[in-house]
Amino acid sequence: MDYIIGDVLLASSFVSYVGPFSKKFREAIIKDNFLTFFAKNNVPSTPNASPLTILTNEAQKAEWNTQFLPSDNVSTENGSILTSSDRYSLMIDP
Repeated sequence: MDYIIGDVLLASSFVSYVGPFSKKFREAIIKDNFLTFFAKNNVPSTPNASPLTILTNEAQKAEWNTQFLPSDNVSTENGSILTSSDRYSLMIDP
C-alpha cells in the first residue's frame, strides 16, 4: 500500500503515452522521464518498478503466448496496454 500511488501513476502513464513508440524510446521515457520525475518529487513507488509487473502477471503472459502473441517485450507491453485500455490505443507493433 505504501507504493500504490507511484505504481498506479507509472502504469497509467505507460498505458496512456508509450504505445506509439519503439522499445528503445519506451525505455527512455520510463527511465528518463517517469522514474526520474518520481524520484525528484518523492513519489513513492516500488523499487525498480516496471509497468509490466504492475499491469500483468505470468499467467496472463503465458495465455497470450499460447494464443500466438510473440513473447518479446514490445508485444507483451502492447498486450498489457490493450487489455488495460477502455478505448482503442495507438500502437506500433514491429
